[in-house]
Amino acid sequence: MLVFPLEAVLLGDALSFAVSALSLSVIVTSFGGHDRHRHPSERRLRSEIAEGLRYVLGDPVLRNLSLMLAVATFFYAPAAAELVYFAKERLRASDTQIGLLFGAGSLGSLLFALAAPMLARRLGIRARTFGAAALKGLLLVSLAAVARVWLGIAIWLLVLGFGTLFSVTSEALKQELVPNELLGRVRSITSVLSWSLIPVGALLGGVLVETTGSPSLLYACAGAGIAFVASFFFVASRERVSRTIDLIEPVTVIGDES
Repeated sequence: MLVFPLEAVLLGDALSFAVSALSLSVIVTSFGGHDRHRHPSERRLRSEIAEGLRYVLGDPVLRNLSLMLAVATFFYAPAAAELVYFAKERLRASDTQIGLLFGAGSLGSLLFALAAPMLARRLGIRARTFGAAALKGLLLVSLAAVARVWLGIAIWLLVLGFGTLFSVTSEALKQELVPNELLGRVRSITSVLSWSLIPVGALLGGVLVETTGSPSLLYACAGAGIAFVASFFFVASRERVSRTIDLIEPVTVIGDES
């Protein structure tokens, strides 16, 4: 049986993103097969992307939120990539229990998404964004110290739950801050800024596990990194974004149609 080193697999995954980006960059034909001169809007794609990027970088709330998400994603990527290995080596989980682990994560996402409207009425935007991200990081740190599979499953449910709460709240925040005609571009820019670091984080996480032989160390480092980043941006951006958040706080209630 042909077996590849873990680093080679992750490196191949990272390179596949580069190949995809390069392939898209050389496409000069309209996706619809129409004459470019008949559709001048297609020629404005670069300017629209630049406009979305300028809007994100020019708004203190969106800029800090996007930067925090990018760095937090960098730390979380190896934790997600090494979940099966962690469950096998640290939790001694069976194949069935690993399936339950992934199922618990999905359940946590669903429960916290459903609870988001209720939490929005009781917690401020900062608590639901920076606070949720910090708790996600601290839960990953606690997961690194767990040796019982069922406790690990419960913690993973909360990890994905708080991650979903952060995502739901940040999307609601974008809807309040960004004009409708720019919302799609801003969402695309913030997604690219965060997702672009996933292959790098996963690769470095694989190198760390291969070097130390300790998946627990990876989870401790990833969780500590996420918690630190969330706390840092909470403190660093507080004075600059407080006025903006206070203005939209009364209307940013998910599910409130009043």
